[in-house]
Amino acid sequence: ISYSQINVEEENDLKFQTYFFEALKQKAINNYGKAIENLEQCNAIKENDKAVEFELSKNYFLLKKNFEAHSFIDLALEKEVDNVFMLKHKVAIFKAERNFKEAIEIQKKIVELKPNYSDELVMLYAQNKEYKKAELLISDIEKNGLTTTRLRGLKKYLSSRNMLQNLNKRVEDAKENLNLEELRAGYA
Repeated sequence: ISYSQINVEEENDLKFQTYFFEALKQKAINNYGKAIENLEQCNAIKENDKAVEFELSKNYFLLKKNFEAHSFIDLALEKEVDNVFMLKHKVAIFKAERNFKEAIEIQKKIVELKPNYSDELVMLYAQNKEYKKAELLISDIEKNGLTTTRLRGLKKYLSSRNMLQNLNKRVEDAKENLNLEELRAGYA
């Protein structure tokens, strides 16, 4: 390697870092378009960098451009399939699209890697109206001693929901069993 090659590499590394940190700065001030421009400069210097792809995904997501957000997070995840931060971002995209089924599948993988993220899976089950699965998972989490304040709130919500459903069912059953003629006769 010649001296000039080392200088070019160092110069490119410096340019890459400058654009990358500028992108982070622009994102911090909600200027997502400018952040993306800087990240594209990074990509021109160093293609297929997972950090750049991850940041591109986050910025597109913040612009509500979910197709692009999915594309870039998928590229980043190809390089590191078990990165919890990237997986959580993918869940966030699916949640924004109200695609809870896909979000649940990814959240299950996250829970395998980090069991303390189970409360998010409970929330996704509830959002997807899979209340029994949510309740079963809460029981498992409690057995493992991983209960959180958020989880206690979800448990209370599910319990209240069940009581309301039971009450509604009893009212409907009572309506069905009510004989209108007997009632009229009783008041005549």
